[in-house]
Amino acid sequence: MRTMLEQSFFRLLSECSQRKVSVTEFTEAIEELANYLADFSTNEQDNSVLLRYLSF
Repeated sequence: MRTMLEQSFFRLLSECSQRKVSVTEFTEAIEELANYLADFSTNEQDNSVLLRYLSF
């Protein structure tokens, strides 16, 4: 499983260019992040770790 910062959502946010991101590309990135968080939350026993991720 990739780390949270390797998700495409964060790559899109961190790009320095001013390129336009399509709605589809952004939606897919959000879905990928949501799936990652859902998988992580079912495997993580310590909810404080998940809360830190969400507050990040």
